[in-house]
Amino acid sequence: MVGLIDSLMENYYIPPVIFNMIRVQDHNGNTIFKRICVDGKQRLSSIKAFMEGRIGCHDSRHKTWFYTGSRRKTLPENVKDEFRRKEIVCYEIMDLSSTQEQDLFSRVQLGVQLTPAEKLRAQTGKWQGLAKEFERDFSSVLELCRTQRARGFQNILTCFAMILECQNSAKNEPSFKSGFQVLKRFESDSRSLKPATEKHLRRVFMIFQELIGRYATVFVDMSRKRTAKTTIAPMELIATSVLISQWADTRNHFLLSNDIRNMRKYVRSFTPDVFTNSTTWKHFWDYIENLESHR
Repeated sequence: MVGLIDSLMENYYIPPVIFNMIRVQDHNGNTIFKRICVDGKQRLSSIKAFMEGRIGCHDSRHKTWFYTGSRRKTLPENVKDEFRRKEIVCYEIMDLSSTQEQDLFSRVQLGVQLTPAEKLRAQTGKWQGLAKEFERDFSSVLELCRTQRARGFQNILTCFAMILECQNSAKNEPSFKSGFQVLKRFESDSRSLKPATEKHLRRVFMIFQELIGRYATVFVDMSRKRTAKTTIAPMELIATSVLISQWADTRNHFLLSNDIRNMRKYVRSFTPDVFTNSTTWKHFWDYIENLESHR
């Protein structure tokens, strides 16, 4: 982020920002345009962070200067004025479909194909918006697993889908909801995201985050195969969210922490690698559904 600001200050080339222009109606029935950033979100975020005083820039002597801030070295007004007058090339493309947005983004990224998770995240809708909020608000939960290339977003969406599946399934064993096509259908059903549902999901993740803070040893790496920055398998994260959803009303944080630890050990006694699939889910659900008998 700081590197971009330094480049702007030195008048280096900055790649264009690309917007998808969508026609929408305001409350008076007038046509207005909504801009969706297809490529360049990080550039815009960096500029905003700089002008809010959250990051600085460097001069030729490598000293740090800030745009604003009462206790920090701030830029002279003439330099700030010059920064405000800088221009970045923007392309505005009218009425792209979501598929066209994804394809355009892929081409811009030097031909690197989007992962299924990135395609899910590129969509717009209520479920996508909520998942992006959870990415921001519950980062400590996401960072238990790998988050590169929108994997964290996909894990959150899978948690949502499985929590609702376990609440609403008429079958003895809820189906495992994962994979691009399944999650794409799930996130397209905006009617299922009701205020009570959002409140419940947020409570689940708040409890999850509190457990990480208070009982960190529950989430240690049991496989000894993951990097230092990740500690649990994605399937364990998903199953933990379901366990909290099912049992948080009747069990306190201490009991939940022991339940999660024991669940991880129980499933690893059957499948040490804990792959994300229906077979592994059967073991997790057996533990969650019969939790009292496994104590």
